[in-house]
Amino acid sequence: MTENKDISKNPLKIDAIVDDPSIPKIYANGVLAQLTLADGVIVFQHYKKTVCMVSASLPLIKSLRDNLTTIIEAYESGTGSEIVPIQQIAEKIKSKKNG
Repeated sequence: MTENKDISKNPLKIDAIVDDPSIPKIYANGVLAQLTLADGVIVFQHYKKTVCMVSASLPLIKSLRDNLTTIIEAYESGTGSEIVPIQQIAEKIKSKKNG
């Protein structure tokens, strides 16, 4: 678990991974997630088309959540700007269309 946190706090390690041409790069603007009793599935989408599916253990998924929360909180704190979740954006758009 600490390895993931070390990577998220060390931009040099992240840069090496990002710059490595042997590692596939995928862009997503949507996500679906589901848990089973033993693991979970995360589906990344690009304009509602599935581009990647990741199966992972529950401890890894929880570590991912913690790491993402840490970096998002740091971003929001550093910029003074809140990141609005996609679900909230979709709800606002839907309510304006229906309102």
